[in-house]
Amino acid sequence: MALFVVMCKCAAPKAKGHKCLEGDCQNRYGVEIFTQPYLNDDGSKKVLRYAGEFLNGKFHGYGILDKRSWNGEYYEGGFVNHKFHGYGKWDKLKSIPWPKDELESCPWKYEGFFENCKPHGNGTLTTRTGKVYKGEFAFGGICYEGNCVDGEGAILFWHGLHYKGAFKDAERNGYGEEYDANNRIKYIGGFKDGRYEGFGTYKSYELPKWINGKYREQTLNIRYDGMFVKGDMKGQGKVSRFDDFGNLIGVSEGEWDNIANCKGPKC
Repeated sequence: MALFVVMCKCAAPKAKGHKCLEGDCQNRYGVEIFTQPYLNDDGSKKVLRYAGEFLNGKFHGYGILDKRSWNGEYYEGGFVNHKFHGYGKWDKLKSIPWPKDELESCPWKYEGFFENCKPHGNGTLTTRTGKVYKGEFAFGGICYEGNCVDGEGAILFWHGLHYKGAFKDAERNGYGEEYDANNRIKYIGGFKDGRYEGFGTYKSYELPKWINGKYREQTLNIRYDGMFVKGDMKGQGKVSRFDDFGNLIGVSEGEWDNIANCKGPKC
């Protein structure tokens, strides 16, 4: 099961599809594009465009990375070995209907310092509603409430992952709640060293979509109430499954060893 993961793929790997349009895309200034073979839902091409400095064929130095037709992202600033590093500006287009209750944590733009592709140092994060989080970021997140080292606090990561609860040794330890920017994953329960541990409730949602000419609100897909060990569903628990309209279609209860393996008469 996917847990707390803040992915940062700054650039597409060197592969078939890359093309140097101008300049030197190895060790000087150049312009390079990469076209993804898969199309967007509207039939348009997914194109990555980089204009800037290179070193040994990698983005290195000052550059502009335009992925707006790919995943809505745009970045201008420093790079080291393909990764955002140093001072930079990042923003993301609104591409899907954001859930109303999580809109406040959905990221829009960030300006400040990066380290190894994540905000680290002084910066400003602005969300979809215009709410501003300004201060010191560490490994992609900012503690905006309470004590996020040893105590109770709240932290928001630049790609929208939100956690509020107990901390120990600057990690999520104890009881807390977590959700992602798209509101596709929600978890309330125990944590240990940043992973789900002990009893908790995990919910997975389908994103809002159009069905037969009508807008369908976000619906619950899977709910698990039970035990976790090192982030995995292990121990006694119950999985409830729902159809596209949020109607309960099945329940499995027993001893779990990840989401697919259940032992017991009610499995």
